[in-house]
Amino acid sequence: MEKEQDLIQSIYATTLDPAQLDATVRHWVEQVAHQMITQPSREDARLEGHLNMAFDLLERQSPDADVTRATPVLELAETGDVRIANLAAQQEFGERQCLHLDALPFDAFARSEVRRALSERLPAGSATPVRAILAERSDLPERLLLTVQRNADGLRLCASPVAWTPAVGTLLQDAFGLTTSESEVARLLSRGWNVERVSESRRTSIATVRSQIRAIYSKTGISSLPELVHLIVGLGVISFGDDVAPTPPDAANVYPRARDRALLQLADGRLLDYAVFGAEDGEPVLYLHDEICGDGWTAADVEMLTKRGLKIIAPLRPSYGRTQPLPPGTNMPLRQVAEDVFALLDELGIARVPVLARVMGNATAFYLMATQPDRVERVVSVCPPLPMDDETYAQLNPLLRLMMYASVHNPTLARFVLKVRLSFLQRYGADRFLRTHFHDPHDQALLERRDVRAAIEHGSKATTAKGYQGFLSDLAVGERFTPESLAARLCRPVTFVVGEHDRNHRKARAAAVVAISENAQLVELPDASELVFYRHTQTILDLVKPVTG
Repeated sequence: MEKEQDLIQSIYATTLDPAQLDATVRHWVEQVAHQMITQPSREDARLEGHLNMAFDLLERQSPDADVTRATPVLELAETGDVRIANLAAQQEFGERQCLHLDALPFDAFARSEVRRALSERLPAGSATPVRAILAERSDLPERLLLTVQRNADGLRLCASPVAWTPAVGTLLQDAFGLTTSESEVARLLSRGWNVERVSESRRTSIATVRSQIRAIYSKTGISSLPELVHLIVGLGVISFGDDVAPTPPDAANVYPRARDRALLQLADGRLLDYAVFGAEDGEPVLYLHDEICGDGWTAADVEMLTKRGLKIIAPLRPSYGRTQPLPPGTNMPLRQVAEDVFALLDELGIARVPVLARVMGNATAFYLMATQPDRVERVVSVCPPLPMDDETYAQLNPLLRLMMYASVHNPTLARFVLKVRLSFLQRYGADRFLRTHFHDPHDQALLERRDVRAAIEHGSKATTAKGYQGFLSDLAVGERFTPESLAARLCRPVTFVVGEHDRNHRKARAAAVVAISENAQLVELPDASELVFYRHTQTILDLVKPVTG
């Protein structure tokens, strides 16, 4: 039960602040997804209601919310001294009171809980989960939700008021179907009133109030007052910290440009969004995008492409950009995606084409090759998601491991994590999002290049145009290959391209396929990790079509 409560706390803490996702993912991996993806967790079903509710909170937050509004944040030393108090904390509590924990306007219980968190010892290399503490203010008739997390030399504490606005009542009624009376009872409970006081205030019987509380819990999927408070905080007083999304770099010379994009109406009436750029009369190359960087190219890379006499044909998969979703109930989604791509090639009069695929775009590339090999000249597969065994799964980064687990056993968890990632992107901007996603120093250094960062940000706008829906579509169309089943599909020449510092062990996984396929080869490129495409574009284009003459 304690483990389950910790997971529930982590769900709501991440809903309050998506920047806490990394710590939450590590906690989840330790508790749930530490096993191989073939072994589901018993906690999944019990946590389903909380995941759905937290997801709904995230879904209903406006991406245009005021990101300059600040959360009071304090950094406490183990002695209780406040080392850092941001401007919001100084304004909220007063500069003098921000000198020590005992001077802060929290009730005795809240201070004792914060001290208990301070006294915990943090094992080397680990992170503690974010905790939530409900505090009474000693100077105002107001409650606070304190979120705390232990670090190596102290504690990080964030404070959000448990407030009620008219919008909260409206959302409770619209999102969860509460009646006006039930919404009012929820408001009074969030102020700390007991059943008797609510009954007296509303001039109804205690039995009626208890019945309304049961209805509130049933409709919202919660089971306690603290969870109700979490819900109200999530709906009404989400604060975004001091971080303000930076101004994105100049994207005037990145590709695809607006004039490069077009729409194709498919046979079933859906629209397919695609781009064409490079040499005007060049040899076509089918480019299948990844899910984070999208289809973005730098101007220098397109110039290199043009000099080779190549032209990129870049369709966006279902639910990305303006491409519409697959029809509901599609039995074989990957086959439908492949048929969409072949329809585009037919429309453009392209009979046969080399394929350049990145990350999740490779699932489509492999299926194209298996179903109509005569139309695929070769495949250059950059950072492919390939089969793995227990050992390589255990060595993946926590986020990827959790997403692989969730995509098989808990789609609700996958949906929640994707939505949190999107919320992080919307609140903190693409620059911080990319730096938290790509941890390797080689990738971090590459993000310092203004043109690379601009291309990635530009491409990701197309892939996040429908929010998390495109990512979910990828989870639906992806296939779970074994090395043998994948090798059997490689009936045309395939080159797997990986960075030598890729921490997701793509090299070992690609080598397992190459060992049993005469059509596959492996190329490992130096000084690169997951962003190997932007580090070694010239070499990768040489693999698509070598420079001649």
